[in-house]
Amino acid sequence: TPEQFHKYLNADAASSSETAPPGLGKGSNKAILIDCRNAYEWKVGRFKNAILPPTRQFSDWPKFADNLIEKFKLVPEKDETKTTGAPTAVMMYCTGGIRCERGSAYLKSRGVQHVYQLKGGIHKYLEAYPDGGHYEGKLFVFDKRRVVQTPNCDVVGKCELCGVLHDHYSEETRCRVCRALALICPKCVLKLTPRSENAPRTENEAKSPKKSTGAPTLDYTCNLCSLPAEKTSERGGARERSFEKFLA
Repeated sequence: TPEQFHKYLNADAASSSETAPPGLGKGSNKAILIDCRNAYEWKVGRFKNAILPPTRQFSDWPKFADNLIEKFKLVPEKDETKTTGAPTAVMMYCTGGIRCERGSAYLKSRGVQHVYQLKGGIHKYLEAYPDGGHYEGKLFVFDKRRVVQTPNCDVVGKCELCGVLHDHYSEETRCRVCRALALICPKCVLKLTPRSENAPRTENEAKSPKKSTGAPTLDYTCNLCSLPAEKTSERGGARERSFEKFLA
């Protein structure tokens, strides 16, 4: 529930609790918190201290999760449990809870023992904690609004080019390759060259599964798509390396 989730986000409360769920109580390793949303969602708002995956779509999740399991040893060897104690617990959240269901199912299928998710997602959490609780920034939604206000309306998003605080999305500020929304401030937008969808495509763009919308776009390529095409394997090597670098 949102109340339980809020409680165990507090490390002191979790470590002192004798009746906590497995992996979250007294004597357990510190749990890790994972945002199950895509990068363009968590860039405008997220929970404090969450691991933020550089994913553009949920199909990227399994590869990221595999790297996560290896990095944090979420599935320890039998001999390791004798020296490291109980396996590290995983707490997860998304906008409404659906992606957490799928994400937690994948982790459990890989052998992760203690996986917990925020019931009802961020929406229910903010209803339970009108002051915003541990959530920072605004909330990305999949309608024309794109970003909605939350009780804690601090701006946490940053322009992807200059780094100034900015959390407003525009339909014209998308990656020209994967078409994912990009946070680009008004000043940097003026510096980018408008680019027609009919312009010659780069090698990376030619490999992109996204279809052209016919609408003009700015000449901008996101970090994931800017990796050299010649170093990208047919199985998405560039994306895999981005996950490994992110968790390094």
